[in-house]
Amino acid sequence: MNTADNPSPARQPLLGGMLITLAVLSLFAMLHHPVAHSSGAQSHSEAMVRIAGLARLVHGALIATMTLSLVLLGEFARLKVQRAAWMRAGFIVYLIGTLLLCGAALINGFAVPALAESAAANAVGIEAAYALAWQFNQALSGAGTIALAAGMAIWSMDLVRAAGLTRLTGGYGILAGSGLALALAGGWLQLKVPGMLLALVLLAIWQVSAGVLLMRK
Repeated sequence: MNTADNPSPARQPLLGGMLITLAVLSLFAMLHHPVAHSSGAQSHSEAMVRIAGLARLVHGALIATMTLSLVLLGEFARLKVQRAAWMRAGFIVYLIGTLLLCGAALINGFAVPALAESAAANAVGIEAAYALAWQFNQALSGAGTIALAAGMAIWSMDLVRAAGLTRLTGGYGILAGSGLALALAGGWLQLKVPGMLLALVLLAIWQVSAGVLLMRK
């Protein structure tokens, strides 16, 4: 590893603080995730139009926090993961997960509200279009979250060889990452709003720990 390419020791606490802040912001955004509730007097399109603005804001914030977290976690892995192959493998898998989750957020946060606001909202078969969009969202969310969990676990398999808080972070990452991936792959966890919030909490705990490790240099 070329030390000339590494952030200075004075910058590492800043990177750590940013990681922690992004983890908190992602949870804050998810806690405000809107849900469209339709009734007999209100169509699904009308319910979607009512929450369209908040949906765009929340999903836009989630895309931003996920993207920035990817960049900063890449820096964390470069500094703390000792084996280069594990560092690269974890980053590639985490990158794939981030891209998939951004795709899911674009569907629910932008494509579906735009469809609800369009002239097609009252067309025959619109409910089938919403159902198809939901299936795409769930497929992308599931695969993306599994990839994030796997990337976290890959990095953690290197971290666990160290001592102290680094080992604890690695141990947690292996357990949480493998458990989350298995729960999703086995169908025991559904990524509706409560399930997605749980997944983000598990990932955020590890991200906060990574931030603390950077702050401690």
